[in-house]
Amino acid sequence: SVEAIADGRSHLETRSFEAAMDRFELAADALADAGQAFETAQDDGGDEFANETAIALCQVDRLEAAVDAFQRATAAAMEGDRATFDAERRTGEAELEQADDC
Repeated sequence: SVEAIADGRSHLETRSFEAAMDRFELAADALADAGQAFETAQDDGGDEFANETAIALCQVDRLEAAVDAFQRATAAAMEGDRATFDAERRTGEAELEQADDC
């Protein structure tokens, strides 16, 4: 999913908006699956891996928020809305940085 986000960001930079949206949708699906898996692990894992699971869930949440913002940025770009594109792209970049801080 991180690779799909990177690919989507690259497509966004080259104004290949449909390709970007496809990669962001792929990332969103993968992150949803990962989130469910980590939630299950958290429920079933007890205390042994609680910290690692909490970090993983934090990262998934931040990456999902980044993907949502990048999808909104891409949709805005497709509509020619530069202001929304810029704002949502900055939001996505900030969410990616926050994922590193989990």
